[in-house]
Amino acid sequence: MMTKKIRTYLCFLTCTLFLLVAGIAPALAVNAVAPPPAAVTEKKTATPPLPLTAKEKAWLEQHKVVRIAFDGYFPPYSFLNDNGELEGLALDVLPLLAERIGITLEISPKVVWNELYEAAQKREVDVVATMGDRPERLEWFAFTQPYIFKSLVIMTRHQNESIRKPEDLAGKRVALVESYQYVKPLLEKYPTIKPYYVDTMLDGLNTVAIGKADAVITFIGAAHFLQNKYQISTLKFAAIFERDRFNESIAVRTDWPELAAIFDKALDSISSQELQALQKKWLPAESLTQRVVLTDEERAWIKAHPVIRVGIDPEFAPFELWDKDGVYAGIAADYLQILKERTGLSFEVAPGLSWSQVIGKAQSREIDLLPCVGRTDEREQFLLYSDSYTNSQRVIITRKDTPFIGGISAIASWKVAVQADSSNEGFLKENTSIKPVRVASTQEGLKVLSGGTVEAFVCNIGSAAYWIRELKITNLKVAAPVSEGMLHMAVRKDWPLLAGIINKGLATISEAEKNRISQKWIAIEYKTGIDRITVFIYLGMAIVVMLAGASVFMLWNRTLKRQVHEKTAELAESEERFRDIFNAANDAFFIHDIETGAILDVNQKMCEMFGLSREEALHSDVGSFSSGIPPYTQKDAANWIRKATVGVPQLFEWHAKDRSGRIFWVEVNMRRSAIGPDERIIALSRDISDRKEAELELEKYRDNLEKLVAERTSDLRKTQQALQFMLEDLNSANARLLEVDRLKSMFIASMSHELRTPLNAVIGFSSILINEWVGPLNDEQKKNLTAILRSGKHLLSMINDVIDVSKIEAGMIDVGQEDFELDELLTEVEQVFASEAQKRKISLNVQQISLPMHADRRRLLQCLLNLVSNALKFTAQGGVTVTVRPNESQGSVTMVVTDTGFGIASEDQPKLFQAFSRISSPLTSTVPGTGLGLYLTKKIVEEILQGAISVKSEPGAGSSFSITLPIRQEKDMKTQG
Repeated sequence: MMTKKIRTYLCFLTCTLFLLVAGIAPALAVNAVAPPPAAVTEKKTATPPLPLTAKEKAWLEQHKVVRIAFDGYFPPYSFLNDNGELEGLALDVLPLLAERIGITLEISPKVVWNELYEAAQKREVDVVATMGDRPERLEWFAFTQPYIFKSLVIMTRHQNESIRKPEDLAGKRVALVESYQYVKPLLEKYPTIKPYYVDTMLDGLNTVAIGKADAVITFIGAAHFLQNKYQISTLKFAAIFERDRFNESIAVRTDWPELAAIFDKALDSISSQELQALQKKWLPAESLTQRVVLTDEERAWIKAHPVIRVGIDPEFAPFELWDKDGVYAGIAADYLQILKERTGLSFEVAPGLSWSQVIGKAQSREIDLLPCVGRTDEREQFLLYSDSYTNSQRVIITRKDTPFIGGISAIASWKVAVQADSSNEGFLKENTSIKPVRVASTQEGLKVLSGGTVEAFVCNIGSAAYWIRELKITNLKVAAPVSEGMLHMAVRKDWPLLAGIINKGLATISEAEKNRISQKWIAIEYKTGIDRITVFIYLGMAIVVMLAGASVFMLWNRTLKRQVHEKTAELAESEERFRDIFNAANDAFFIHDIETGAILDVNQKMCEMFGLSREEALHSDVGSFSSGIPPYTQKDAANWIRKATVGVPQLFEWHAKDRSGRIFWVEVNMRRSAIGPDERIIALSRDISDRKEAELELEKYRDNLEKLVAERTSDLRKTQQALQFMLEDLNSANARLLEVDRLKSMFIASMSHELRTPLNAVIGFSSILINEWVGPLNDEQKKNLTAILRSGKHLLSMINDVIDVSKIEAGMIDVGQEDFELDELLTEVEQVFASEAQKRKISLNVQQISLPMHADRRRLLQCLLNLVSNALKFTAQGGVTVTVRPNESQGSVTMVVTDTGFGIASEDQPKLFQAFSRISSPLTSTVPGTGLGLYLTKKIVEEILQGAISVKSEPGAGSSFSITLPIRQEKDMKTQG
């Protein structure tokens, strides 16, 4: 006779077996017969040799040791730890590259950026591990491909909900490191930002933590590192400011281009898995999983397409729908929002369209993107599909009074409804012989099925469940599954770049994010019916199994007892280990009842922090640990506990009080968590008194600094006012000088005009008399008239020079640019002085070169005539040479007039181009001159011909005067007057 215990066990076994055959067993059976996962043996495969060229291999043979510098203040990429040792991501990557290349790295002791940068410029260092590739640095460095990608983020206090995107910074007080390259563009884009300048990133984080600024902009990796190291837990990452714009490469000295190319090949040899494993050690998870690295072409495409037009199926809830406020919502909408944030794409949903209209506009390219569609052969004619990002269970819906069906083949002859232009219709066309009844929407399909117009409706289960609830239809059921379909985003076929960008964005969405989106919108599970014959078959099988099971029950019972004993011992050991870890923690732990808030357990640190025994702590009320000192109240505490109770983690600071009455600051992290089968509230408290004192000291320091700055600003304002008065005096003096200069120019012009009139008469009548047009002259008369004529012409030349100088200084010179051939101008110069050179027995060689020019020909001729004239005057023997050196790559030409005269001392050369200045030489007394020729030539060359003039000379070795001009003057010099 069976004992009561055995009968109970047999009853339990019978019930269990019945459940197995009723539907649970098939699932368990599948798991039971599934083969175990294949054992994976990790083998460290040898890295293949780098594909180096013969030149690169030869270079490596000569350079076995490379001197490298790391920035010691660039966390987490390279920085000095508490022991003064370098560590960081770059310190992991560069040795790996060196190992693969086969070189030894000799680390420079220079760790301050300015010092190591200067050492690298002087080639005291061969390589800098992290440096941004900028044009101004290419003179000294060759850069590899980037291997560190940095995103700028906005950080705020946890309580600040007003800043969620970069545009929210307008009008806010933002902490900025003034020397950082992103500061200037930021303030230009958002001019209403109130900058709060700090020296370091750490200063910026602390400034926000103590409330001096609303936000700080910094690099995500550095912020994450500093926040963890210095326990700045009151801040959060509020938004991405700019993703992956700032990159770091390896910088190599420019005379070692082979090493830069070798580093690039070594970087290519690091797999993405290896690089991510290295990054995971130093960078926050957000910067690894959420990075979308776009090419220049993709960034340009996004910029050229500021708005992507989106078409949706408003009946396809919960995947996409219009909510009660008319806002696009659903699973697909959440994915689009993530893509917008991570890629910079902007989406605009077209309202008021049915699904058939959306498909039509997608075909005509009036719609650019369908965010949630299944793949069909017909749609592939005009759409490109992204990777799938969620699935959709396709099912058959029938009325509840419909008999059991096994699948899609069972309804081949039925009257079946399907939404027009949907992937479900495409599935039926491509996989069955069913001729469906086309309906406009899921709602209409459910209504006609419920009313009896059709016998079945093929649709998506999520959408069907949503509309059955909304329409309150009670006579329908899920009859059978059809297939599991994958949902994609689809873009117009002529935009493959957009499909690639979307795939990159989707690839960054983690499984946790996908699960959160699914849990937000989908909470449905379904079961299909089982017919009675199947139930009886399974029941018969169950009876047979039950009888067989009874025979082995006693053995199983004994084995179960042993296993229970072993598991109980393991559980006790595990609980003891947990208790050891719990008590060894550096922070105080409270475990509260989720309903009453009573303290159920504390650790040793809590007892030490508040001066209580464990028994005293367990019988204490949470309110007894509060000091009651503002800024927070018991009402705030109750609100935080209420939020934690419903599953919202809470982080706050609090004035606590221990048993002795000592008041101190604690940071409390409170959240709901499962401990075994029960839900509890776990509160972690950390003593932050030292940090608060430091923040208070920092605030005092800042206040004092602001006071000093205000005093200094007042002094500067007074100095500025004094400078303003001085500037006004200078402006007044300058105005008077300008007026004097104007009067001088007017005087010179008037005097020159008055002198030239009688001089022209003197020169003219002298020429008539010398030519004996009025009668013969004796030799004495001719000699005297020749002297008069020569002196008149010299005086006229001097007056003309004075007038030209006056016009140039007044900006009234006439300028006339024209096209001409340089060789023709040089021939003219040679012809002017040929007879004089021959008469003085001095050689004159003028180089002839054909060169089309566009300039003021008359003024260029004037300059060359002046230089050649001077050369001939001051050359007693030898010769004068004119050479031409065109530089067409720079668009310029240089003309050099060289003589073999007495030369000019170096101390006299600066005086050459001064007005009315003549240099003493053996011929100065015999050669007439005004001292204006070279001064005028310099003015014409620099201010009219837009060129430059220079001189090279040594006493006794002759002189060379060079004029360098643009071959074509692009802009005419404007004259005044």
